[in-house]
Amino acid sequence: MSRPLRWSAPETVTVVVTPRWETGTEVDGALRALCGVLARRHQVEVLALTGPGRARHRDGALHVVDLTADPPESATAALASEALAAAAAASGHHPSWLPEPASTVLGWHPLPAWDQAASQIAARPPALVVLAGSLGPGAVELVAGLPSGTRTVSLPLADHRRPLDADTGALAQVVDAVLATSPADDAWLRRYGVAHPLDIGTHLPSNPYAVREPPAMVAADGYVVVVDAADAVGDSALAHDHAQSYEGAAMATAGWLAGALHPFPVAAVGGADLVVWDRRGRCERHTVVTSRSDLWRILAFARAVVAVEPDGHLARSTLEAMVHGTAVVAPAGTLAAEHVAQSSGGLVVADDAERLEAARALVDDSRSANVLGRAAQEWAVPRFGDIDGFSRRVAASCGVDAGV
Repeated sequence: MSRPLRWSAPETVTVVVTPRWETGTEVDGALRALCGVLARRHQVEVLALTGPGRARHRDGALHVVDLTADPPESATAALASEALAAAAAASGHHPSWLPEPASTVLGWHPLPAWDQAASQIAARPPALVVLAGSLGPGAVELVAGLPSGTRTVSLPLADHRRPLDADTGALAQVVDAVLATSPADDAWLRRYGVAHPLDIGTHLPSNPYAVREPPAMVAADGYVVVVDAADAVGDSALAHDHAQSYEGAAMATAGWLAGALHPFPVAAVGGADLVVWDRRGRCERHTVVTSRSDLWRILAFARAVVAVEPDGHLARSTLEAMVHGTAVVAPAGTLAAEHVAQSSGGLVVADDAERLEAARALVDDSRSANVLGRAAQEWAVPRFGDIDGFSRRVAASCGVDAGV
């Protein structure tokens, strides 16, 4: 009779400081992947500068503390939020574009949180401190006050839609290492003067059993799918939880592509919905994107994925399409276009006319689409679909034993 497995908590401590500990977005996914690797050999304590105000609690193998509770809802805060969202929309941006920290406008002051972070670290000195996200000037002061010998790394998770902020740049000059989530992120950080970022990539899990069959509501012999990663796909499961649908750029682009490519089927993902234009020109809406697995199936069986406004921290849906061996059509000047250029796994287009030309070329030539898809997969899987490879890069970059 075999003995039951026994697991003892690691003694080495790693502290992760981040603006907020959440789930659902590509930022959260990248940070959770890093914490998951570190938790193999370390006790990981996540210090969230703000949150719902929870006491120290467990999140899987991680210990999480909200250092400062969110400010109470008030009429003033609600009006300020609405005004900021309206200003973003008037400029043609999604509300997530709002500069950090908008929390200052809404009445949250970060100094008490930084004091608490310093006290917690002093009480139990860690071997490693990870500073993730856009943290503000308090992060530089925290690093200056750490015990001698504490290794520090930063994971900027910088939004490629706007310049790197000065505070993040200042933090990059005082930590031991700056981590990048992809070769494209590495190049982007270097353009802003960050010296020698370390490319760790990230791990985007992909269960092959979840993508064995194509979605029933699209043609089994191929279709073009349009995704809008900036607004919808990165939060598709979250959108489902909140019963949200998006009528954004993906839907508009798919509509005119469907007419131009008819009778080849075209689909679009918006929030939890998959909208399909079939060979007869009929348009049907299906609420099917309730998990990442649903999204993987849609991406994996497409002839090509057309990315619309896919900027952000990872361009996650573009990478997921590549992991599944699907060619990508990406707009020039975006993070997705840099992924395509790195992998030779798709086509980069400058405008709608080129987008249509690229989609039509892949529709008409399935062999070329397959060649591009294989190139995308060969580049993406080692960096974004291999947890052991990711763990080894994290271990080398952070100077820890990741237990691979």
